Amino acid sequence: AYGIIVAYLGDIRFFFVPLIYVFSAALYAAMFNHQIKRVLVARIAIYALCFLILTGIELVTANPDDRFLAFVQFATAASASFFFVMNAIEFRKNYCETREREHQMIAREAQLRQEMEDRQQAEQARKVSEVRFRSLFENAPIPIREEDLSGMKRMIDDLNMTDRDAFVAYIDQHPEFLEACSREIVVVDANRASLEQHGYADKSEMLPKVVSVLSPAAKKIVRMTVLAIHEGASGRSYETKITRADGSVRSVAATWSVVPGHEDTYSRILLCSIDMTDRLASEAALRQAQKMEAVGQLTGGVAHDFNNLLTVISGNVELLEATSDVDHELADPIKKAVRRGAELTQRLMAFSRKQPLSARSINFGHLLVDMTDLLRRSLGEEVTVKIDIPEHLWRAHADAAQVEAALLNLALNSRDAMPDGGTLTISCSNISFAPGEDQDLAAGDYVALTVTDTGFGMSADVANRAYEPFFTTKEVGKGSGLGLSMIYGFAIQSNGALKINSTPGQGTTVALYLPRSDTGQTVEADRGKPEPLVRGNGEVVLIVEDDPDVRDYLTKLMKSFGYRAFPAGDAMAARDALRRIPKIDLLISDIMLPGGIRGPQFAEEMLAQFPGTPVIFVSGRPLKTDLGAPHAVEDAVVLSKPFTREEISEQILHALQRKRGSAEAPNV
Repeated sequence: AYGIIVAYLGDIRFFFVPLIYVFSAALYAAMFNHQIKRVLVARIAIYALCFLILTGIELVTANPDDRFLAFVQFATAASASFFFVMNAIEFRKNYCETREREHQMIAREAQLRQEMEDRQQAEQARKVSEVRFRSLFENAPIPIREEDLSGMKRMIDDLNMTDRDAFVAYIDQHPEFLEACSREIVVVDANRASLEQHGYADKSEMLPKVVSVLSPAAKKIVRMTVLAIHEGASGRSYETKITRADGSVRSVAATWSVVPGHEDTYSRILLCSIDMTDRLASEAALRQAQKMEAVGQLTGGVAHDFNNLLTVISGNVELLEATSDVDHELADPIKKAVRRGAELTQRLMAFSRKQPLSARSINFGHLLVDMTDLLRRSLGEEVTVKIDIPEHLWRAHADAAQVEAALLNLALNSRDAMPDGGTLTISCSNISFAPGEDQDLAAGDYVALTVTDTGFGMSADVANRAYEPFFTTKEVGKGSGLGLSMIYGFAIQSNGALKINSTPGQGTTVALYLPRSDTGQTVEADRGKPEPLVRGNGEVVLIVEDDPDVRDYLTKLMKSFGYRAFPAGDAMAARDALRRIPKIDLLISDIMLPGGIRGPQFAEEMLAQFPGTPVIFVSGRPLKTDLGAPHAVEDAVVLSKPFTREEISEQILHALQRKRGSAEAPNV
């Protein structure tokens, strides 16, 4: 149509108008295939402006005949430019929005991918943490259980009691509530150490049983746990007893705590426990040893003072017999009582480990053979005695007399435990202990003397107190309670031990462990007859004794022997006597003296002034180590109180003879 109009007008310039439309349409079509950037829009706008300017100039400068054509060209260029620029702007806007949406979608996809990666990493970390926790849980050396107390928490919340006193009163009045709470305890898991602690081999066997039956101690723990949950506590620590699968009872210290994140429901708690049985037993043994040590110190002090009294009594009775006509029917009971008192103090000192020992190499086999007849006569026909002596039995290092006394005491105790008769088995064995194997014995070789009876046995409480002095289960007047305590003290003093294993109704076994001798020779004691009483020739005897009665008795005794006696109550008085006495032939001194200077220390000072003077120590605690080990008096004679006139006379005679012999020996 436009071509017809152009042909009608007869002017070829009218084709400029469709060319503009064709050009603008081409540009418009190009917008669909290219990105509409700001530079392109600006460039198209410039082109459109140039068309407008050119057509405007054409409109202004055209001839009147061509003005209509110029106007048509201007209008066509203006409309095309406006249409094109507006569409270009719209396309630009749509393009920017599309790009923004694409960018947002790309960002969301990237964020989603990052979240997925983070979630995968978190899941992987959770799995690693779970594996690590399970490994730590299973391999932990401390017994650990995982429990669920959410049911107990719900029961407590259902009561709706916020006041603690009211809640305590309620659970005390309704014990069935605690029983119901205990049934809500769910044991979820337990590690290997917990299985070993409770004596189970498999979790499936342990988990349903560990809290199914509550002991009285467990009921207290349930009550404590219920109160802790009511208060909102995050955990508790306590000590209790558990019953293992084999029925044995162990003492444990336990702590439970809520796993973080489960404070509101108590659906997951960890319970850790430590077996305290061996530690408590060691502490009890330590307390027992400390108690025995304290009692031993006390009995040693009592024995020392009692020996002084016995010395005064026996000594003055002997002086009366020697100086006047004394009725022996009156004196003999006094001396007999003194001997019994001396035996009593000897047992006290044996318990306190302060008796003098003459340790030597002894053969238990020979000792048992020699005592067989004595044992059978002492035990009676109702008791069958069996002796078991193995071949190649080691020799023991101990005091033979004390071993004989200990064996006789044990045999008599066994006889009393079998009033209707029974069997007494005495056996010997070699035994060695490695370091740390036995808490009562050091590492090394020992010879064990074991006495086993078939009597009524002892309970655990009685067996634990059997070593205590004066403790006895016999009737009043039938036992002093010092037999086992004496053996115990002798064993400890000999670097050995005494062990009791007894079951009520099944009998008792007592084992005496003594160290093995390092020599194969047996040294026999000199048991020669005592020398007769010999009167002195005015020799000077210095007596140092803090007890005035004993000091007075010794002074009278020395004078009755024909010696010149100079008594002193302590080391200071004895020093004054040394300054007044030109010479000293013999020193008789107590070991324990007041004033801070002991008898051996004073003897050392005296020997520096009077070399070669013999020394005799008298003491209620006649242990050789009490001398304090000064070299000059380490070979001094130690005489145990109470002593007889014959005993001290024999020691004085030997001491003076040694002094004369050394004085008459020629110098080489």
